[in-house]
Amino acid sequence: MIALLLAVVSAVGQAAFKTLYVTNNVSGNVTAFRVNGDGSLTTIGVYPAGVNPQDCALTHDGRNLVVLNATAAQIEELYVFRVMADGSLVQLNPPVTVGDGPLSVWVTRNNFALVPSATDDNLTSFLVSNDNLFQRDQKPAGTFPIKVISTPNGDFVYCSGSSAGGNVYKYSIDANGMLTPIGVPTPVTEGSPQGMAVHPNGRILYVSTALGNVVRWFRIESNGELTALGSQNAGGNSCTELAIHPAGNYLYVCNVVSDTLTVLNVHPDGSLSATGQSYAIGNDIRSVETDGRFVYVTDESSIGGSPVGVVVFRINNDGTLTQLGPATPTGGTRPQQMAVWSPVVSVLATGVAITAGVPSGGGLAEILASDNQYLRVREAPPIALGAPSARIEVETSAPQDYASSIEILVETGTSAAPAQAVTMTLDLWDNKTNTWQRIGSSAMTSGDSEHVFEALWQASRFVEPGTGRIRTRIGWLDPGSLFTFGWQVRVDYIEFRVRP
Repeated sequence: MIALLLAVVSAVGQAAFKTLYVTNNVSGNVTAFRVNGDGSLTTIGVYPAGVNPQDCALTHDGRNLVVLNATAAQIEELYVFRVMADGSLVQLNPPVTVGDGPLSVWVTRNNFALVPSATDDNLTSFLVSNDNLFQRDQKPAGTFPIKVISTPNGDFVYCSGSSAGGNVYKYSIDANGMLTPIGVPTPVTEGSPQGMAVHPNGRILYVSTALGNVVRWFRIESNGELTALGSQNAGGNSCTELAIHPAGNYLYVCNVVSDTLTVLNVHPDGSLSATGQSYAIGNDIRSVETDGRFVYVTDESSIGGSPVGVVVFRINNDGTLTQLGPATPTGGTRPQQMAVWSPVVSVLATGVAITAGVPSGGGLAEILASDNQYLRVREAPPIALGAPSARIEVETSAPQDYASSIEILVETGTSAAPAQAVTMTLDLWDNKTNTWQRIGSSAMTSGDSEHVFEALWQASRFVEPGTGRIRTRIGWLDPGSLFTFGWQVRVDYIEFRVRP
């Protein structure tokens, strides 16, 4: 019954439904919207956030929203809000200070908030913990650093600077939030680097070039270094902010002079090409975000009757966009940056098959609840060296055919002795390569215990296009040193947690 308790606890401190948060720079507040199933926005509330809030970012678990102020003052502030289950925001601690001229904030999956200060020319890391911020490190970041981003696994950080020729500064970040510069800055030609996006596979960095009007892409090497690969015309004038589809197949580009949203194809190798799609929006657009189903764009100015607020587009099956009505007002002045929260969707198995070992009781019904009712498999001699003595294949269906991450929880135990000598492995079926990919392994225990495996890098490849089917293969390996024969594995519960 362990897993049911865990599911309840993990839901505390995050919105129970899809939410969108928008900073309103001049009015000094943040707007929280509920994103309805049809893409329409319902205002949850508008919350004070100091002077000139510029950017915001959510922690990976959705517990906190970090809001950055960019004022005319030399001492700027960072606010942390607790996100409640209804999407509302509560500030529990006073803001912390950060260096002069911050223009963006990013939170890694390990809950480190990263802030480049354009006037002080540095990058600062903060730990987000207990609804508060604690500074961890600060490093030089070139001249006038603007935007910051990390890889999906949180190992590498990239910071773009628009002055002194334009460079991307690279860092590794450790478990304590300490930043270590990587090599020399990477120059960005054809303009000044502005917005950035990382491919869901964690291996490609995209950088916009503002008035250069191109998007460049770089391969992220295993040590975090960058290798320039190519560039693509953005299709608009002054490309700044970027957002990539969770499936890694489209890049959305915000062009702030032509006030257009353009769409680029992202090919399997990460390269870009034009789609010909360009959507005119108001007179002063600011930013773009996507959750894989909708694309959100802010327009900050009412000049010429421009629709101030958030414009929402539906992503059609063919990749085209359909605007869903006029802009939704934020209730604030000059809406800027956004953060979107898509809650994890928990789905259960829809099928199970024993592919190695001897069936010893139970079936699909026994793995749908943590209730001490088991699917049991007795070991059998493996068919080859290194093959499992027991193995099951389990499948489910995700609510959509893309994912930014997939987490699989398996509650299991074994009668083998010593239990820890048995290794459990978990593979996922890769629909792009038509092969099984090893996600992880774990030592077994005699009592029931939870084993959690997570696929982070380009998780959409494990979701079958058109059907949403996910297939996993779980095996148990006998090292040949067990004291027991005829040992069994028992599986009480399997849960798939899919984040869009």
